[in-house]
This record gives sequence, C-alpha cells and structure tokens, in this order.
Amino acid sequence: MSNIPNSQFSMPINTPSRAELFFRNLLSKRSSAFKRLSDLVSQKAEENEWRDFKEAKFIHDPLPPEALDNGKSRRDEERRRNDTVKRLWSENLSAFANTGGGVLIWGIDAPQRFAERLSLSGDAQALADRLIGLQNDAVDPPVQGVEVCAVTKGKSKEGFVVCYIPESTFSPHRSLLIERDYYMRAGDSNRSIPTALLRRMFYPQLTPWLVPTVSAKLVKAEPTGDASAFHERDGLLHLEIEVSVINRGNASAQDTCIMFWADLNFQLQENLPNGLWETVRHHKGEWRSCKKTIHPDQTVPFFDNLTNRTGFGHPEDEKVFKLGFKIFAHNAAVLVSEVAFTGAELKKSLDDKECIRRDALPSSLPR
Repeated sequence: MSNIPNSQFSMPINTPSRAELFFRNLLSKRSSAFKRLSDLVSQKAEENEWRDFKEAKFIHDPLPPEALDNGKSRRDEERRRNDTVKRLWSENLSAFANTGGGVLIWGIDAPQRFAERLSLSGDAQALADRLIGLQNDAVDPPVQGVEVCAVTKGKSKEGFVVCYIPESTFSPHRSLLIERDYYMRAGDSNRSIPTALLRRMFYPQLTPWLVPTVSAKLVKAEPTGDASAFHERDGLLHLEIEVSVINRGNASAQDTCIMFWADLNFQLQENLPNGLWETVRHHKGEWRSCKKTIHPDQTVPFFDNLTNRTGFGHPEDEKVFKLGFKIFAHNAAVLVSEVAFTGAELKKSLDDKECIRRDALPSSLPR
C-alpha cells in the first residue's frame, strides 16, 4: 500500500512531482530512453492523472496522391492530421497545466487506457519542433517550463516525442487551437472544467478544499492453517484500501466531518488512525469527525486500512468498485467526491503487487 506518514500530519516539501520524476527517469540515459519507452507497452502501462499516450504514426503516413481528385483528398487528409495534432496538444497543455502537471507521450496507442502497441512518429524530431512552435499559441496564457524531447532509435528518424507539462501558477489556461475551452485532468482523460470550479480559479477565495486520495490493491490471502490470521487466510482475493485527505485550499479546515460510502457489493472493515478521528452516529448515517485543524497543504490519514473480510474471486474486467465522500468543514461548502477502480485495474495491481493511487474527483463542487 502507499506509505501513510508516521506522524498524523505531513507537510509537503519542494520535491518533484510524480510526472517530473517519471520524465527525468525516462530521459536520464538517452542511450536507453527508446527501450524504456518501448517497454511501457510490454508493461501495459496505464494512462492516469499525470500520464497520457497518443498515437503518432498517422502524422507522417503517406498522403493520398496529388493526382487523385485534383488533390482534394490529399489536402483534406493533411488538414485533418494538422487539426488533430493541434487539438490534442492544446487540450493536454491546458489540462495538465491546470491540474497538477503531467507527461504526454506521442508514439503509443492506448485505446483502453493501457499501452497496447507502438505507434511511432515517422519523424520524431519534426513533430517535436512542430509542438514547440505551436506551444505559445496553443493556450492562453502560454504555459511556462514545458519540455519537449524527441527519442529515436539510433540514427532512425522514427521514434517517440515525450512532453513534460508542469503544473502552472498562472492557471486557468484556455485551449486556443480548434476548441476554445478550459480543461482539467480527471483520472485518465481530460474534461472541460465545470463552471463552479472555473469561477473559483478566476476569483480565488480563502477557503479549504479537502481532497481524498485513495490507494487500492487486490491481495490474495494464502492459507496458513491459522484461522485467526488475516481474513481467515481463505485463499481468496481481498481489496485493501488506504485513504488520506489533503487540504489543497488556501485556508485551514476546522471542524472537518466526512461521510464515507462504498459501492462494492461487500462489507468493509474500517481502521481509523488512533486519536485523530472519532465516529459520530447520526440519523442520516455515520460521520468521521477530525479532532484537529487541517491546514493548507497538510495531509491527514483517514483510513489506515479499509478491507473486506469476506473474500471473492477474480472480478470481471468491466466491474467498477466505487468509493464516495461527503465532506463538511467550517466556512466551506459541502463537497461530494467519488473515485472508482475497474476490475481490470485491480487485477493488474495483483499481478504487479503495486497499489493504484488516485484522487477522488468532485461530483459536486463548492460554489
């Protein structure tokens, strides 16, 4: 599982984001960068809140012959490709800069969010130069600190283009190419920023904004003969979840209360951190009340371990496991957030022995 801080509160330090660490690691040795990128396909790497894959082969594929219908098909196809590159670049610059930063990799096809096959650019350096040229006109205001790097194999022109887009201090950024909209990163995709959140970004107020961060993985409880051990060691699968809460607002959160629910088709066993939260029973359900103030940028453990005692078999790939949170704090609007994991993701976590970590996205936003 993800590491919950030893202390009850943790303050961030100026460390690189996961996106920047991933980008630096990929390019730390240029001689092996092409292999590292290619390995993302064999590893079935997934798109997430800070990483996205795009096909690139179509960009430099041969165009229809000029002689065909007086060149109309050629011009239409060339325009379609240009518009596609502009739209994808503009949209991702806006989304990543507005929400935490990220890495965009051209050269991998991921139709179901997992890297499935290579789709290399026929001229990676030309594509990189083109993206750099479009950058300042792609969003308003331009995003500072963007890095674009072509990665080829040997002397071949064919390859990847890797783009690091940092989180911006001048958000929100509006997409200007093709679709003039403001985007945010939501899980493994981009979406238009809701009006309520956009209003907050333009006219920031002193208010807390509590975001649950959820880590989940499947584990197999192997039989040991000790019936009192972990979930009777039944040899079945169990879902392990950890939840922490970070205050991403600009004011301290006092009198924080959280109602939690799970759409999982089985009962969960809770384990709250000692001395930090207390359970308050109400006619509308159970609330967890935080005994201390949560200051801006502080992270607080919410559930040390949330798990199901009754095991189950392998979930279907399309099965969705959903968690929800309703959060109250003094001088803050009620915030409802949700996070979901698919059966396919969880089975991969079992194979990789690594947890999936993502923020619960707001289904309703402070006004």
